[in-house]
Amino acid sequence: MGEQRHDMTENAEVVLHQVRVAISPDHVPEKRAELTAFCERLVTLAEIWARQCINQRHAELTEL
Repeated sequence: MGEQRHDMTENAEVVLHQVRVAISPDHVPEKRAELTAFCERLVTLAEIWARQCINQRHAELTEL
C-alpha cells in the first residue's frame, strides 16, 4: 500500500511517499532467531529500495 502527501508553504514544498509492507502470516517465521533475521532483512531491503528511489529524483532549487 502507498500514500502520497503534499505540503506547501511560502518557503518550501514537501512531497512525502509513505509505503506499508504487508507480509502474509504464513511467510513469517515463528522461531525468535529466524524472525529477527527476517525483520532485519526486510528492513534492509526497504532501505535499499528507498535509497534507490531517492537517487532517481533530481530536484533543482529555483527561486520563484
